[in-house]
Amino acid sequence: MLSTRVTVETIDGRTDTLGALHKADARRLYSVSQQKELEWREKRRIRDLEEARAAAGGVQVMAPSAPMPGVPPPAADDPVERLAKAKAMRDKGLISEAEYETLKAKIVGQL
Repeated sequence: MLSTRVTVETIDGRTDTLGALHKADARRLYSVSQQKELEWREKRRIRDLEEARAAAGGVQVMAPSAPMPGVPPPAADDPVERLAKAKAMRDKGLISEAEYETLKAKIVGQL
């Protein structure tokens, strides 16, 4: 039986060690941890953008409420195509497995 130890360090500097995890469990833990880290990075990025917008006075340029005449509205991407593109990016090594799983969850969540 192969087992491993996983050490987790939090942002505030605390460390926790989990021992005697089976290889499959350790991989699952790593995958979930990567996905959660990506989700929190995105939340922090959005919060930083909102704070920067608020610091700038929150000025928004008037955006047209309807599409401009003569310009067709962007077609909604087919979820199957988007999943295929994400899978191709993962297979080419452009994104990690965790990033692929996050994209897949977003695409499926929009159905």
